[in-house]
Amino acid sequence: ALIAGLSLCRTFFVCLVLVAGTFVLTKDLANMLLIPIERMIKTIKAISRNPLKATARALQEPSAQKDRHKQQSFETTILEQTITKIGGLLALGFGEAGAQIIAQNISQKGQLDPMIPGKKIMAIFGFCDIRQFTDTTEALEEGVMLFVNKIANIVQHGVDKCGG
Repeated sequence: ALIAGLSLCRTFFVCLVLVAGTFVLTKDLANMLLIPIERMIKTIKAISRNPLKATARALQEPSAQKDRHKQQSFETTILEQTITKIGGLLALGFGEAGAQIIAQNISQKGQLDPMIPGKKIMAIFGFCDIRQFTDTTEALEEGVMLFVNKIANIVQHGVDKCGG
């Protein structure tokens, strides 16, 4: 009777440990995998609806969330940041009119259809010439991209400030 009682207690203890372990692992699974994947899906859907707004919103995420991302170097966090950056590059590359066309294209069938007709817009294109650029590239060598990006940033802010 004593052995049977101890065996019953041991079985109950093992069941308790298994249930507790399941809850702990489920919480970790949700925090490390499921919740980030759900955020990625929301981000991708937001980008497909309106690439410009989704990217702007993602880049202005709260500092607490940025601190959490810095502390965690999980692959899902890196993927989230990559999706946001790709969305930003798409919005930058296609511009406002292109972003609307891409959003409309993706939202119809869920995949990109290159045969959907485009849209005519009135636009002004600017050209920026950097004087003595050849000499500058020779002097800066690997730092030339930083130099060009700084100039592009200055020009872009000026254009945005003037409503262009």
